[in-house]
Amino acid sequence: LAPFIGTGKATLLALTLVAGYVVVAGLSFSVIRAGIMAAVLLLGWFWGRPQSGLPALAVAAILLTAITPGAVRDPGFQLSFAATAGLIAIGPWCSWAVAIVVYRLRLGRVAPLPIVRALGLTISATLATAPLVWYHFGRITLATLLTNLVAEPVFVLAFSLSWLVALLSLVAGPAAWLAGLFAYYPLAFLAWLAERTATWPALPDSPGHFLLASAILAGVMAIGLVAYLRPPRRLERDERAGSVPRRYVFAAVAGIWATTAVSLGFAPMTNRQELRVDFLDIGQGDAALITTPGGTQILVDGGPSGYELIRELSAVMPHWDRSIDVVILTHADEDHVAGFATLEDRYAVDAWFDNGQERTTPAFAAYARDAAEREALTAGRTWSVDGVRLDVLWPPEDREFTEANEASIVLRVTYGDVSFLLTGDIERDAFLELATEADITATVLKVPHHGSRFSDPLTQADVGAQLAIISVGCNNNFGHPTEQVLSALADSTVLRTDLHGRIRVTTNGASLRVHTEREPKATEIVSGASECRR
Repeated sequence: LAPFIGTGKATLLALTLVAGYVVVAGLSFSVIRAGIMAAVLLLGWFWGRPQSGLPALAVAAILLTAITPGAVRDPGFQLSFAATAGLIAIGPWCSWAVAIVVYRLRLGRVAPLPIVRALGLTISATLATAPLVWYHFGRITLATLLTNLVAEPVFVLAFSLSWLVALLSLVAGPAAWLAGLFAYYPLAFLAWLAERTATWPALPDSPGHFLLASAILAGVMAIGLVAYLRPPRRLERDERAGSVPRRYVFAAVAGIWATTAVSLGFAPMTNRQELRVDFLDIGQGDAALITTPGGTQILVDGGPSGYELIRELSAVMPHWDRSIDVVILTHADEDHVAGFATLEDRYAVDAWFDNGQERTTPAFAAYARDAAEREALTAGRTWSVDGVRLDVLWPPEDREFTEANEASIVLRVTYGDVSFLLTGDIERDAFLELATEADITATVLKVPHHGSRFSDPLTQADVGAQLAIISVGCNNNFGHPTEQVLSALADSTVLRTDLHGRIRVTTNGASLRVHTEREPKATEIVSGASECRR
């Protein structure tokens, strides 16, 4: 804007935008470091002083450590400064070396300049941070080099489309939604690429030694200083990477976009003749999405948070899907109903069901507003969808309950020889009565009431489930699940959302396949109060 409003006003505006970005981006060390460097360079440009990245980086280090001396012990702080210093000091030499190799191997026509620069900068950042990565995390992976090479051109596309979505959302919501579909695919590809390459072998896969890591880092710093003071010679024209093959890069990016679009956009439409139940990781509460072989979606409970529910549904439903066929609320406690408050902001729901119990809480009022035409489910109700049978086993009709948990809907979902018993928060007395009146055996048990002391461990053992799912919050204050419940389920494989994250169970009617979002693996029987991660 300098040619239009003058250098002073343009600089002031730029500094204001940088400051605003630093706040909006979250005030992490790397963001503050980048903001200070940008401010130093802008002020240098305004005063007509020579601009250099390393002094700006030094100013950022001095200011941050003056304000927060303890920041130097933070791995994020160390890695951010090391990577930036590597880019500034040895980045030009690494890019020069890659260009020379490309020239010597006569690959100039197939290695465009952006790829050469990306590889050179990635190598420089990797070398600068390697000692710190080894010391803090005990492992170094070379997957970074390949990942960044592939990710950089895809990121350009993802960023551009995301920017377009942001602009369109201000003036045309439907157009922004359509553009968002296109932006989704490169972003999803980047996430997929990171997840896959993160599992590649790493070295040395052992804790880093402080003195040795420090010595290596000192050596890298010395090399970086020499490299910074003696920049590489300018490449001759014939030594530079080619520019014509950019069309190949564009073709590759388009190919990645098309492949991702097909796999993520159309693959979910295929009918695999399988029943899928996703037990969602929504914290201290319950939520499970049943997807029939024909694609009918039944959401059982909504958890305690609308944000968590939407986030989890987005992970298990096709990104273009904005409808849910059936919602079933087992009972109206906060940890089951509160998540529904924002459900209809994103998804259209065709039918609502609950146990007919009323509550006076704000969360239930929000639910009742959206589910104005809801229908009560009681024992004996049954229906079939796409070959999947759903039986309501509890609560009995016309029964008065003093405890909300005792009125929880208990639902059996059967497909072929496999059955799921979804128990809500049903407690000891009601579960014992149910066991005497109905067949409660099942292949998969959703453990009632998060495995609390109010549930009946012996009755849960009578279910005889191969697999027991406990929906429970990480480091919850209630002591869920209890040792008594875990002991009673010793003959079952126990999976917990606090330890395993989101849990997917898929069946063809004869056998089960289980996938968990994170370790411990699905085949491990979890017992005891293990430390969980979020």
